[in-house]
Amino acid sequence: MIDKKRSIFAFWDGRRLQRVDPLVVYRQLSLDPEFNWDEDPKLIDSGDEKMSLAAMQRTASAVRRSFGVGEYDGQQGMTEAECVQLLVTFCEAMQTLKKNTSLSPISREPTESGSSDVESATKSASACG
Repeated sequence: MIDKKRSIFAFWDGRRLQRVDPLVVYRQLSLDPEFNWDEDPKLIDSGDEKMSLAAMQRTASAVRRSFGVGEYDGQQGMTEAECVQLLVTFCEAMQTLKKNTSLSPISREPTESGSSDVESATKSASACG
């Protein structure tokens, strides 16, 4: 769920409602050295049980690191399935945010690479979901 005023992503972490900056989370997921954004989510539904289970574990671990949530311990934390669902929900929210957010209030001064950081992040977010 996205807070439309501030573009803050909110989610249930198994204990309470958490709020995070979606661009920070997206960057953390994208830069996670143990998670392959382009391959791991696809491998979960690959049909190959070993590959699927390994991809689910990598995906859940990356989601936990990026969102700052713990493993389910019998009382709190998130299961692997909940982490995968959180990623799906996050990707859907990022797509909505990208479609409905104007970047005009943010400085559009180019960086050395020729585009603003926010512009680059939201363009990259198009790969999400």
